[in-house]
Order: sequence, then C-alpha cells, then structure tokens
Amino acid sequence: NHRILPLQVRQYFASHDDDQDIVLKDLDGTNGKMLEMIIKHTVDVQQLGTEAQCFQSLVNIISKCTKERSKLIHAIIDCGALLAGTDLHKISTIILNILPIKEFGGVLFYDAVNSHNWVILERSGRLLPKDISPITEEKAFVIFDEPRCRGTDLKLRPKAIALLTLAPKLCKDKLMQAAGRLRKLGRDQKLIMVGGADVFSKLNDLTRSHDNSSSISTHILNLGKTLGFQATATNILSWAMKNTVESTAAGLPTWANHGLFFASTFDKNPQLSITEEVLKLEDMYGKSFTEQTVVKTTCNTRAYHMNRTGGEDALHNSVKGIVNSIHNRVDEYGSDFTFPASGCDEECERELELEIEEEEEIEVEVPLMDPVQEEKWEFTKALQCQSPRDLPTGIIALPAFIEKFTTPASLAEIKWSKEIYCTDNFARTVVSRTDKFMSALNRSLRVVNFVLCFPDGSFLLLSEFEANALVGLFWKSSRGSHCLVHSNFLRQSLDSMNEILLQCTLSKRDAVANHLFRGRREASDVISDDEMASLQLFAGESTYATEERKYALQSMLRVHQTKGGVRFCPRTEAERIVEMRGLGKFYPYSDLEALCEKMLCEM
Repeated sequence: NHRILPLQVRQYFASHDDDQDIVLKDLDGTNGKMLEMIIKHTVDVQQLGTEAQCFQSLVNIISKCTKERSKLIHAIIDCGALLAGTDLHKISTIILNILPIKEFGGVLFYDAVNSHNWVILERSGRLLPKDISPITEEKAFVIFDEPRCRGTDLKLRPKAIALLTLAPKLCKDKLMQAAGRLRKLGRDQKLIMVGGADVFSKLNDLTRSHDNSSSISTHILNLGKTLGFQATATNILSWAMKNTVESTAAGLPTWANHGLFFASTFDKNPQLSITEEVLKLEDMYGKSFTEQTVVKTTCNTRAYHMNRTGGEDALHNSVKGIVNSIHNRVDEYGSDFTFPASGCDEECERELELEIEEEEEIEVEVPLMDPVQEEKWEFTKALQCQSPRDLPTGIIALPAFIEKFTTPASLAEIKWSKEIYCTDNFARTVVSRTDKFMSALNRSLRVVNFVLCFPDGSFLLLSEFEANALVGLFWKSSRGSHCLVHSNFLRQSLDSMNEILLQCTLSKRDAVANHLFRGRREASDVISDDEMASLQLFAGESTYATEERKYALQSMLRVHQTKGGVRFCPRTEAERIVEMRGLGKFYPYSDLEALCEKMLCEM
C-alpha cells in the first residue's frame, strides 16, 4: 500500500500521543478489525473438487450445503475469478434449480454481455433489471463476479452466508475487499472460503517451509506440523499476506524506474523525456539474465537516469527529495527480495521472465563415471527356477535397490512392491572415477524395459544384454510357465485388459506358442495393479490409465510414519523420481500430479 501512494501523500500511522484525533484512531484500527472479522466469521475452508469446470465444483458445494440447511449459501463472491469466461445466465439457471423455492425467488447477477446492468433471473425464466424486478436483493441469490468484488454494494440478508473463491496469487487487499461485500460480516453474516488444488498446494508448501523466519510463516509452519492439518481463515490470510509482500517487492523496480525518470527529466529539455528506441534483436534479447536484489536493480536504474540527464547535480531542487525518498523506500521494502534482471526494455524483460518461468535450466556438474562391465551368468537356470531368489546371480529387491542406490533417503519410504527384483547387471550401471564408495545412481538408472515373470508371481528386471540371451533360450525351450515381456506392452495390455502384446512364453500344450509373438496370456493373469504401479513409478511414468492403478499408486505414496524422522511429502518424492528419469516435462497436469495434490489436501 505504501508504494502506490504519491510521495506527497503519506499513509497515516497512529502515534502514542494521548491527544491524537479519535477519528484517526478508528481509521488506523480498520485494517485489524476487518482481519479479525474474517477470522472469526469464516465458518469453513474447503477445497474444490476435481471437476473439469470450476463452476460445477461451486454448484456441488451449494447443493451439499442446501441439503444440510445449517449452511445455506446466499451468495458467491468470485474473488478468485473461477467463473471468468462462463455464462452467468446458464450458471444462474443451474443454481436456481438447486435452491429451495421458499427461500429464493431468483438469482441476481451482473449481465456484462447484453444489458450491462444488474439483472434478476426469476424462476419463471424471466430476466429483468434489478431495479424493476418484483424480487428484492434480499430474496435473491447473488453472484458477485470478479470485477464486481470491489466497490459493489448490495443489500444481502442479515444472516447471509457467502461462498468466497480463492486464486493462486491472491493478495490481501483483494481478499479483504471481496469479504467486504458482506456489509454485516461482523453481525451474523458468515463466509465460506473455497479454492482449487493449486491454492491448497501453495498453502501446504507454506506450512512445510523452514527457510522463512517471519512470525507469520513460523505460525503457519507450526500449524502444518500438527497431525491432520486443516486450512483455516488464519492460514488463508497469512498466505495472502505473503503474496502481497512478494507482489509489492516485484513492483518496486518498475515503480522506482517511473519515479526516477520523472525526477531526472523534471524542468529540463523535453528531448530528455524521449528515450532511445531499441530496434536490434541483439540489444533486445542479447544480454544475460542475472539474479539481482531489488535494491541493486534500483541503484542501476538510478545511475542510468542520472548519467543520461546530467547527473544528480543537475536535478531540480524540488525533486531531489523525491529521488532520496524513492531510494529509501526501496531499501526498506526490497532488501530481502531478488528477481531476474537484464538490460532489456520492460516488454522484452517480461517476455524473458515468462520464458524463464516456463523452463528453468539447471546446470549441474556431473562427476566422471565409468560404465560397469556386465557379467554373464547361467541364463538357462532362469527358466528352471520358480523364483528369482533361486537364480545363480546377484539379485536385489526393488525396495532395497531404492534404499541403497538412490537419494534422498525419503524415496525408500514409498511402499514399493516386494515382488519386483533387479539383477546386478540391471542395478549397477556406472562407477565414479573419483569416489569409489559413491552409490547414488540417480542420474544413471537403467531404463525399465524387459521383465521376466516367474511362476511364483514375482518379477525380475533385466538389462538389454540379459534379455537378448533369454530370448534365444525361449525359442529353444518348450517347458515352463515363465514369460518374458516388454514393460510397456505389459502396461498397455493391463490397461485394456487384453492379452499381452509381443510376449515370449513357454507352453507344453502348443508348440506354436513357444515362438515369439505367439503367446496367449492375459495381462491380468500375470501382474496386478499394485506391481504395475510400482513398475510405472520406478520408470518415471506420470500417466496412470485406470482407477485401480491410481488407487494402488495412492496406497504406495500414503506414508504415515517414517524411519528416523525422515520428512515425507508425496508430491516432492514423486516429482523427484520423474526428474531422475529426465521426464519432468510430463509431470505438470499429469495423473501423478493430480493424485499427489489430492493426497496433500487430505493430509
């Protein structure tokens, strides 16, 4: 709020003098009073469902509250712009069919398409302007769309309950203005706050943050550590305050640039108000982006304007104080914030900032590695053993492999299937030249391709070298119930509940079935959704086709207790596995991300 006021207008701060104006005292207490009312009179905070359309989630909440009767909703305050771009007439018709007839005669909303006025949709289907409709504001369900969440004054019922929506980057001023549509919020009117999975994900991140020592973040962190964390109005306001601080800091460089431009050109040659036009692409985009503090960026901007207009000695006496005030304000509010900066103009800089947000490239120095030579073993024994544990070569179960060969330790807390094993050739891929004791293979994991299915229901992950040797044995042998298959074909066949494609099997009954491509085994007879979920997650896949697979994945990631106090977050660990496989670009908006966000909100 400080930065948007002209420097000639100062925000009032109450002093400790006994003789200060009582009106100014009340004015100073308005902010705190509004915060207190929001905290005390918010009856619930809910996460919206996963419906494809946001308005359907809101309709479902209204329907549920209508059935309970104790929380009958009388208005939607769309502060989060969840209804943006939707047909309010259509939504009003749907809501009107849900609401009890005795309580509501119509739905009041702003018609921004046709009449550009507040209109009331009656139960008869008639649409009339608010001023001439026989239905009053108190008898109507009201929809405040996002542009009308500030400044609109409607007379709602004395005991109205409003559904207030949240957006990912919502700031405190917008939230308080939206809540202020309930003119009697402190006198029987109530709020229910709702937000999507993106909002609750940010709330959860804030509760888990340890690197912010402010009182607000510490308070939320302590709340988040408690078992069964449930978002409250206090959490929402703290999160909105954090967004406000970050938004203010992000706007300081632009604000300072405008002020310094004005001060440096005040009462001077008008030609100095014309900046050089940048036409070359090299000048627009050629300079590198660097992380700079807001203070340093402003210092560079100040030096640029002073050098261009003759220095600080050439400033008009009436604006010298403005320059110092700008610098002091930035130093006070922007010292703890850093942002990408370059020598580009504002438009090019915004384009580059968007590109950086979309794709961040992290340079990591990888130690020198040498490949491990694969060892031969008696492959014929693989078709004679009933379990991989009986093989004459080193094997390791998947949970033990994750614990021994990957980092961090929290990955081992995932409930990996104990029926999946790896051969030593599959597990050991590289060895460090500099550190012979280094065991973490996060960047050198072998791709999950070939799976050997055993009669006891267990599975063995093979290297390409081992798979090539076993394929020849499958062609020659005619006994056994083993099955060699590619993991992708196994997953695809299980998704569609069909026979396994391109499987290599052994059968006593049909000699033709000994050959490659001739198998007839159903995927569901070979592998369950639990084992397949482990295979897919280990392979870094983020798409899970069936509800049964998603349930199995959810069971894997639901960790209630960890060993040695290791912190576990389903989303963080799942994203790490996907990143380890180099498939991070497929994670956003995937089944895996949606499932992890849902689990976080249930925690």
